[in-house]
Amino acid sequence: MHSLEKSAGFDLGTSGGEEKS
Repeated sequence: MHSLEKSAGFDLGTSGGEEKS
């Protein structure tokens, strides 16, 4: 579940909050 979310970059700012910026 977290795999695809992190891939997008909007997991929770944990792996890559670039998209969530």
